[in-house]
Amino acid sequence: MSFLCRLLITAVGTSLAWTLYSCYTLLRNYRIALKLDVPIVIIPISHDNPIWIAFDRRVISLLKHVPFGPGTFTRYNWRAWDFVDKNRAHLELGDVFIMVSPGKNWMYVSEAEALADVFKRRKDFPRPLELFQITNIFGSNISSLDGEKWQCHRKIAATCFNEDNNELVWTESIRQAKGMLQHWSSQESVRSLSKDTKTFSLNVLSKAAFGKSSSFKGCTDGTSSKGDTEEADDWQHALRTILQNCCWLLALGRGVLSRTRFLPGSLKTLYQATQVFQRYMTNMYDEETQSVARGERPEGVGNLMTSLIRASIPKQHYGDNMVSPKLLTESEVYGNIFVFSFAGHDSSAQTLAFAIVLLAAHPKVQNWLADELSYVLGGAEELERLDYGETYPRLNRCQAVLLETLRLFPLVPIAKSTGPRGEGPSILTVNGKRIVIPANTMLIPNHMAVHTHPRYWGNDCLEWRPSRWISTASLDEQVSSSTPTTPPPTPTAGQLSPHSDSQACDISKTNQPSWGGLQEQEYKEEKLFKPKKGSFIPWSEGIRNCPGKKFSQVEFVAAIICLFHEWRVEPLPETPAEEQNPHLVYQRFMNTLENETGKVLLLQMMKPEKFGLRWVRRARAVD
Repeated sequence: MSFLCRLLITAVGTSLAWTLYSCYTLLRNYRIALKLDVPIVIIPISHDNPIWIAFDRRVISLLKHVPFGPGTFTRYNWRAWDFVDKNRAHLELGDVFIMVSPGKNWMYVSEAEALADVFKRRKDFPRPLELFQITNIFGSNISSLDGEKWQCHRKIAATCFNEDNNELVWTESIRQAKGMLQHWSSQESVRSLSKDTKTFSLNVLSKAAFGKSSSFKGCTDGTSSKGDTEEADDWQHALRTILQNCCWLLALGRGVLSRTRFLPGSLKTLYQATQVFQRYMTNMYDEETQSVARGERPEGVGNLMTSLIRASIPKQHYGDNMVSPKLLTESEVYGNIFVFSFAGHDSSAQTLAFAIVLLAAHPKVQNWLADELSYVLGGAEELERLDYGETYPRLNRCQAVLLETLRLFPLVPIAKSTGPRGEGPSILTVNGKRIVIPANTMLIPNHMAVHTHPRYWGNDCLEWRPSRWISTASLDEQVSSSTPTTPPPTPTAGQLSPHSDSQACDISKTNQPSWGGLQEQEYKEEKLFKPKKGSFIPWSEGIRNCPGKKFSQVEFVAAIICLFHEWRVEPLPETPAEEQNPHLVYQRFMNTLENETGKVLLLQMMKPEKFGLRWVRRARAVD
C-alpha cells in the first residue's frame, strides 16, 4: 500500500474517531443539561475549539446563504453571536439557558441579581484558568493565577494603578490626542481611525507602563503602520509588533515561534520582537534593582514597570515601605507587564474608535458634549496644564459617552466556571429558581444581553444615548415619585437602533455655537447614573474586576476633551443622496457598525476603513 493511501486512511480514520467521540460527549453533556431543567440549545462544535475559532466567521457567513437558511448552528456557534443576537436569546428563552457542546456545557445568564451573586462568590464560580494559561508568554500573571498567589498579584497591581499613575495617564493622553487631532484635522478625509487610535493607545501605554514618551505619528490613508517592521529594532517597535500579532503569539506560544526555521517571515519577525521586548524588560529590571540597592528613589511619578519591579524586591531593601512580604518573581513582573499591555492597548484603542464613529453619527450628542467641555474648560488652550484631580471628576458627560459606548460595545468577554471535574456542584438562584450546576460547566455572564435588556435599560435599550447616564436631582425626584404600572415595550431584538428622531440633526446646523449652553444650576445638579448591580459589567465585577478600570477611564476622557473641545467630527457622504440627506449617512454608519463588528480576541470593527470622517473646527459663541 502506498504512502498516500496509508495517509488517507489515517486521516479518514482519525476524522471518524473524532466525530464519534464528539457525538458521545455531546450526548453525555446533553443528559447532564437535562437535569438542570433550563432551556437547552445544542451546538455541534465547542466555542473553545481552536480550529473552529480560526475559521468560524468565514464558515458561518457562507452557510447563511445556503438554501436551508440560518438555523441554530449559524445563530449560536460562532464567536460574535452574542453581539449580533443582543437580548434576543434571553427574551425568547429566559434569563438562563444552557448551550450543550461536545466540549463543555456553557450556561448563559442575564439576570442582574444572579450575576452580582456570581461575581461575589469567587470560590464557587472561579475563573476558568485553563483559558488564560496562554497569557503566560513571559511569565505567570494576575490573569492566569488563583488563590493566595493571585491575591498577592492583585494587591501589588492595586498599588501600581494609583492616582499618581492616573495623573501621568491624563497628561500623556492629552498630549497624544493633541498630536492625533493635528494629524486628522490636516486631512480632508480620515480613514485610518482604528490604526491611529492604536498608535495613540500604544504611546500612552509606553509612557504609563515604561516611562518612555513618543511623538504621535499618524497613519496616512491607504498605508500600513510601520510597527510591523522586518526587524524589530527597538523595544517600542517590538511591543507594537507583539500587540498587533497577539492572536498568533497566544495561539502558538514562544516555544513554537522559537523554531524559526519552519515558520513564515512574519512569525519570525514576531519571535524576534518577543526577544527584543524580553531584553528590554530585563535591562530595565536590572537597572531598577541596582537603583534600589543604592538606596535611590524613582524620579517623578512611578510607571507600572517601576512599581512592579520595586514590589518584587526583597523586604530588607525597603524597611517600612514594603508593599507586601509576598514578592513577585522576575518572570512574574514580565508576565504582568505583558498582560497589562495586552489588556489595555487594544481595548482602549477600540473603545475610542467606536465612540468617535458613534459621535460622528450623532451630531446632537457632540453639541451636548461640547456644552460640558465649554463650561468646565472655558477657553483653556493649553490642555496639558489642566489639573487632573480638579478637572476629571467634573466631566460626567465625557464619562457618559464612554459608559454608553461600552454598554452597546463591550469589548472583553467574561467567563466563569463551576470548577474542574470532580469538585462539587455550585448553586445559583435565577429569578427565584434554584439551579444546581455540576462541576466542569462554563458559566457565562452574558454582558451583551444584560446591557441591552429592556428590564434594566428601558424601551430604548438598543439606542446609543449617553444622556441616559446623567441624572439630576429633579429627575431623580420625578422617577422616585412615579409608579409605572406597565413594563416598557419590548424593542425589536437583536438590532442596534440608529439614532432616534430626537438625536437626528441637520448637518448644516451642527456648527452652530453650543458654547455656554449649559447653565450653572443645571450642571451642578448633574451626576452619573448608577445602574443596578450586575446590569453593567464591561470591566467585570467583584474582586476579580479589571485593575486598570480607572486607567482606561482617564485615558478616554482625556482624549475626548482634546478631540471635541474646539472641534467636531462629521461622517463623509459617499453618494449624492447622502449629500442631500445627512440622515442617510448616519443610517449607513450605524448599519455598518452593526454588520461589520466582530470578534478576534476582542470585539472590534472588522472594516474600520469604511468610516470616512472629517474634522471641522467648532464655532465659538459670540459675546
